[in-house]
Amino acid sequence: MNLIAAVKSCFTNYAKFDARANRAEFWYWCLFLVLSGTVFVLLDALVLDRPLFNKSYNPFFDTFRLLVFIPTLAVGWRRLHDTGRSGWWIGGGLLVLAVGSTLLSSLTFALANDPDLTSALNDRVPVNSVLMLGNVALWSARLWLLGLLILFCLPTQQGANMYNKV
Repeated sequence: MNLIAAVKSCFTNYAKFDARANRAEFWYWCLFLVLSGTVFVLLDALVLDRPLFNKSYNPFFDTFRLLVFIPTLAVGWRRLHDTGRSGWWIGGGLLVLAVGSTLLSSLTFALANDPDLTSALNDRVPVNSVLMLGNVALWSARLWLLGLLILFCLPTQQGANMYNKV
């Protein structure tokens, strides 16, 4: 499989979660994401006359991310099936990442907008405890991502497995 065949396969099977994806298809898709993402970031910078990696809205790159979210999730799911593992390995870490990000961002936003909130919160719930919980969730998500990276690198399980026949 080459880069073009992998991209065609991922877009053709954009919402197919019950099959298998070999290592070549998965990693060529990742390469496509990096190369295309770079092009869209540059396009945003050139067309909108902004510095690179601007933290504000980047319409071209953000649209690209929306378009490839489901195919990326699906190819990762199928890649895990190819190694003989459940695709739900992806979902658990996303939940931890969402909880940690929500805790940290909402607390940071609240403290930035109301300096008196720090002393009020310390009377009821220590702010450091909430920050620690958010950091634990984010570090857990980082470990989960490392584990997924290892799982994505494993070889194909030969023959049929419980997720799909070859």
